[in-house]
Amino acid sequence: MSGFPILDLVVGVIFVYFLLSIISSSGVEMILTGLKARATLLEEWLTKIFNKTIIQPDGTTVTLAHAIMDHCSVTALSSTRKSTSYIDAKNFTAALLERITFDPENPKSVAKNIDEFIVAIDKSNALPAEFQRILLMYANDAKDTYRSVSEKTESEIDLFRWKIENWYNSSMDRVTDALKKKYSRPATLLVAIIVTVCLNADSIALAKY
Repeated sequence: MSGFPILDLVVGVIFVYFLLSIISSSGVEMILTGLKARATLLEEWLTKIFNKTIIQPDGTTVTLAHAIMDHCSVTALSSTRKSTSYIDAKNFTAALLERITFDPENPKSVAKNIDEFIVAIDKSNALPAEFQRILLMYANDAKDTYRSVSEKTESEIDLFRWKIENWYNSSMDRVTDALKKKYSRPATLLVAIIVTVCLNADSIALAKY
């Protein structure tokens, strides 16, 4: 007690709201984890964009989305053909480029420069036509940018990867917004209602004594 009733009231209200925010945030996080909301939305996004089939190194045929989800760069502890809750942009780019440049007739070959990436992307049947053009634009833009800079601090491939990573990160911003609309906001409202009802019930119970 500070001796100032108004100050004590303000501090008390701040503490109560702080405590409620922690309870609500923890409750929402538990709900999202239980529903696997992040992994579900990420999987929906991947399967919607990368829905064409490819041949894997073991000879099996899967969609490019499932090949990315099962790739050693991103799989972590997720189940087969299931997405993790989060995929880093660098790991996504590595998995994507490795899958679309894989040649079943020459499985040990890898693209060594930007021109080989351009050829592999141009020949690939695993990409939606629109995204294939985007990748070709990124690759050629990285090639032109590399030629125009006087001090070579990055390779053409690094610039190309950076552009894909930026595209992926901007897409994840939209996925995060969808997560908030579909799961976070309803879950926050639900938790807030439950906490409010519980507090009121406790207040009523205490008032009777």
